[in-house]
Amino acid sequence: MMQREETRRRYRRRAVFGILVALFAIAIATAIPILYPSTVGFFSSLNSPGVYVLLMAAYTVIPVVRHHHEPLIFWPAVMLLLGGPLILFALPKAGDPAFLSAVDPPFILAAILVMLASLVMLFTAFFATYGKEPIDFIHPLLLAAMQGTQASSDRPAPVEVTLGSGGFPDPAQFALFLRKRNLVATAHARHGRLTVRIGRVHGLPRFWSILLLPFGQTVLHVDPSGKVRIVVDLHVYRILDRPGPYTMYCRSVAEAFSRMATLVSRGDFDRALKLETFEASS
Repeated sequence: MMQREETRRRYRRRAVFGILVALFAIAIATAIPILYPSTVGFFSSLNSPGVYVLLMAAYTVIPVVRHHHEPLIFWPAVMLLLGGPLILFALPKAGDPAFLSAVDPPFILAAILVMLASLVMLFTAFFATYGKEPIDFIHPLLLAAMQGTQASSDRPAPVEVTLGSGGFPDPAQFALFLRKRNLVATAHARHGRLTVRIGRVHGLPRFWSILLLPFGQTVLHVDPSGKVRIVVDLHVYRILDRPGPYTMYCRSVAEAFSRMATLVSRGDFDRALKLETFEASS
């Protein structure tokens, strides 16, 4: 109970901090043209679309520099929320009646649909994150691989792990299994080579996870000989308190996926799913 109350207090502090930052940004944007009249022309040249573009760019920076999951999960919703007005700004000017009647309705409808979609995603993101810790959104196998490790000062880098040719018996079937069960963001197999990409946030709808991949991902490349080239996402690694040695942690991740791939190749899909649950809770 105390832990839940502490989580709620932390969320309230973050909300207050976010409101203060927004008010500070608005105050700065208002004060600069007053204090420095020479900048009025610059701000006028930006026009309203420029303001929204700057806001979108500013918010995009937050998930890059922050390791926690909330700003990242809300990113698509915020982009849609700011994108709706941009669509309206693309309307022909009122002094151009030749295009006004033909183009306005589709633009207005598109803006309304985008705003509605943003509201749906905002509510979804809120309920998905409320009361949860950053570690709750990390892939279970990445958590399980921490067994036997200790906090370190290591930094993520590409590591090559050799498991042998039997490590991933049927890459194509395994990739299909991972995609259908929404266990990773993307999984593709071609000519015996397997590529698995795990987003920073696990458990979201697949399209949502794919949208967030540019902000960070853990990647496994498996070649036909059983060599696994793996690099763990920096943000996830820091949230996990840098489990080390890093090479041992990467080997544990590769071996966990290898065990799952072996079970899938035998058609034992239920045990493969239970393996993920078991390792996450052990």
